[in-house]
Amino acid sequence: MPEGSGVDLVLAWDFFNYLDLDRLGDLGREIALRCREGALLVAFLHTRKEMPIDPQPFRLTADGSVLHPPFDGPGRSAPAYKEPEILRRLPGFEVESSLLLRTGLQEYVFVYQGPVELGPNAEGAARA
Repeated sequence: MPEGSGVDLVLAWDFFNYLDLDRLGDLGREIALRCREGALLVAFLHTRKEMPIDPQPFRLTADGSVLHPPFDGPGRSAPAYKEPEILRRLPGFEVESSLLLRTGLQEYVFVYQGPVELGPNAEGAARA
């Protein structure tokens, strides 16, 4: 990617919850390749036993709030990924902030610190 190019913001919303860890790792590497240093990645992880069957629509309001529909079923089992599992699949990202919302969503803001040297065993390590 040419110097100075790349994205500054990725809104993943609750999409990570619908990927297995292998696919999340694939997506995380692709996101990292397209981010500029300092880019933010916003993701919401379900912490309760159930989550909506499909990814939910999120909407940004004029005042900067995020609106999403309440979950009232039917649902499916939530993966309840833990922070270390997610970070292993987002090379070059660190947690900037994290907040548990009343809805049971864990809001994460990750910041991209730059490319990470991946060794020969990185693929297997990322999937562990």
